[in-house]
Amino acid sequence: MRKLFTLILALTLALVFAALPSARAEFDTASLEALPGMAVYLDDNGIDTVVRPMDQPFEGTADEAGGSACAFVDYIELADEDIVFLRLTISVESQEQLAAGRLALHVGKQDWVFTVQPVISEYDMVYQEDYAVCLTDESLPMLKEIARSKTDAYAFSLSGGERSLSGEVRLRGAAVAALYDCYVQLGGPQQNLAFYRDVWPVRIEK
Repeated sequence: MRKLFTLILALTLALVFAALPSARAEFDTASLEALPGMAVYLDDNGIDTVVRPMDQPFEGTADEAGGSACAFVDYIELADEDIVFLRLTISVESQEQLAAGRLALHVGKQDWVFTVQPVISEYDMVYQEDYAVCLTDESLPMLKEIARSKTDAYAFSLSGGERSLSGEVRLRGAAVAALYDCYVQLGGPQQNLAFYRDVWPVRIEK
């Protein structure tokens, strides 16, 4: 009888916690920050923590004279939100400011289109612009597809600002797969990623 009561109680608690919006698996941030080959530092806001592989950036090219591009895939711990995201950043340099609001990355037969807000700096008439997106439950499948892809080359475009720019980044499948698989193992998808769909929206275009 005691075993039966214990089983019923355990099942009841499981159902209760599953029904609570705030209940989620804890992400193992300590193991994340202890991963070998990672640089761990505070983001520009001095609050959030970035965990980035030291062998990045991923190389890329920009389709204009004097321009360049590269990409990063890393983890970011948002302290105020108590959540960890996988993050994709396209970084470009050019002689004229873009200030784009739309990033499209062509993966497989689809364009994954993100609304973005750039971080822009200028030195000696060269503009460096970073376009970062945190990946929610709607956009993580894009990274999974990259991780399992047989190609490393992905076309991108930036538009919706002062002007447009296109190019290509080479996201190495094995490196992306290692980051994605680690995120899954540490509990990333069990976080409430769906809550942030409106913060980092994505649209899929064929």
